[in-house]
Amino acid sequence: MLVRILGVGFMLTALAACDQFDAKGNLSAKDVMANCQKALDAKDTNSAVKACPFAEQYLAISQPDSLLHAKALENSADSLAPVNLNASAVNYQQALDIREKMADKSEAVEGLEAKMGIILMSLNKWGDAEISLKKALRHIESQKGVDSVEAADILNRLGMAQINQKLNADAEQSLRKAMSIREAKLGAKDSALGDTYNNLGVLYQTLGKVQDAESFYRKAVNNQEAAEPTPYASLYDSLTNLATLLQNNGKLQESEPFWKKLQVVAEKGFGKESLQYAAALNNLGLLAVNVRQFAMAEPYFNESLQIREKRLGENHLLTAESANNLAVALANEGKGAQAIPLMRHAYVVAQTALGINNPLTTQRLTSLKNLEKGNGGSAVANTSVPNAQPEQAYNYGRKAMPDQTYAWTRKPAKK
Repeated sequence: MLVRILGVGFMLTALAACDQFDAKGNLSAKDVMANCQKALDAKDTNSAVKACPFAEQYLAISQPDSLLHAKALENSADSLAPVNLNASAVNYQQALDIREKMADKSEAVEGLEAKMGIILMSLNKWGDAEISLKKALRHIESQKGVDSVEAADILNRLGMAQINQKLNADAEQSLRKAMSIREAKLGAKDSALGDTYNNLGVLYQTLGKVQDAESFYRKAVNNQEAAEPTPYASLYDSLTNLATLLQNNGKLQESEPFWKKLQVVAEKGFGKESLQYAAALNNLGLLAVNVRQFAMAEPYFNESLQIREKRLGENHLLTAESANNLAVALANEGKGAQAIPLMRHAYVVAQTALGINNPLTTQRLTSLKNLEKGNGGSAVANTSVPNAQPEQAYNYGRKAMPDQTYAWTRKPAKK
């Protein structure tokens, strides 16, 4: 949280730097708030993280504990969300405290509670997030109805907060209700519906109901492929979940077209230098390894390694994962001399990052010893094919990126 006590000299310097004086040298709350809002509307993070915290500081001095100060705190939190989740959460809470103190019953309260819930989910504070989301839901249901689109938005997120606390019965109720509302209120091609289908797939996979999980993942993919414009991030998540589920359950041939679709989606949505594209390549390589097509796996792992080295550095765990996988492919092609330095590096990274007793570190050491002893490619493959299945992807509102702030309301699509 920014320090609230500002010296007069510092305040004047900050005012001048923000260029918020008018021609007569006057400054008002309206001026500083407008400057902040302009940066937020333009999604200009660099300007917003300067203008919005400044506006909050100005209001803290000129109009403390006012609704305008609460709004300034909320705007400041919006601007900080892409760069400092904890500071953003503090500001949202202070804005809520002011509105509660002033007995505010406006829609601003439900919006604040929803934003707080999203931030807390991004911080993996699932219990606290559930509390905030339930407060937002009560406001929405009382003002907009229990079957409103806004209620479905909150229920979708609430379900994921509950899954992460293993409150699976509650999660099923929340997500089923969200699905029911969205199916009734949104167009069939609205990608929000696909988000809920995906999350129900996650729930049923967690419960071991593989057929139900697969069915919902397929619904999510079909919805998001038909949506316009294509929701690349959501489609990437759903394809990852479906392909992983199929592969893990021995349906290798069925999973292959979805992995290939994932590569295309990653390229179109994120670019060929993105980490998403690198992950898609890595997954295609793993599929090839599983059917012992090591020559086919090699170029996938090699390109994935190059992207991760460039984006993350050579000593990142994901980079080491691609290096290890490439070593497996090379070793099984009889290219042990090329494989050894890659596998050795992967082992050292795991040991440094995870510790010598970590199962992954132990696994890689065993593989390295087998390779160095010349025990053959099959021994390497058996011990080194990584447990690198993609994490389940939840569509509940992602961490803010530099070009976005936390928005939670949405307009229903036209049917």
